[in-house]
Amino acid sequence: MEAIRQYLTTIITAVVITVLSIQILGKSSSYAPIIRMIAGVFLTITVISPITTVSISKIYDYFEQFKTSSECYITDGTSWRRSQTSSYIKAQAESYILDKAASLGISLSANIELSDSDPPIPVAVELNGDINPYLKQRLQRLIEEDLGVKLEAQTWNS
Repeated sequence: MEAIRQYLTTIITAVVITVLSIQILGKSSSYAPIIRMIAGVFLTITVISPITTVSISKIYDYFEQFKTSSECYITDGTSWRRSQTSSYIKAQAESYILDKAASLGISLSANIELSDSDPPIPVAVELNGDINPYLKQRLQRLIEEDLGVKLEAQTWNS
């Protein structure tokens, strides 16, 4: 950023010098065309000279650094999105189980385990609470049918 500011300052200074020299030396003198030509060459050299010092390897390094940074940001963003999605799905699935349990008159707590797929899906559930066998069987079926968690992956603790 500093280099761009310095480049623009140099160009503005060159323009001011050129305009002043043309004004001071006169527009109507016999040397006016030569002065304008020299001023134009001066401005052209002022604008082009910093560009000739640019190294292709520096540009390549800049874009490599940019690419590396971009890849890091993409990885971080993907991880954050995955984490947020997992948290949301886990909370929704646990809430669903607790709502179904409450509608059956059951008081319990639920802990969902999610898969590593994208998007994550419930693969196991741990339920804690005292429950009679009939209501337990009904809730097991609901969890298996609605959330896809197999009976073998449902752990019940009293």
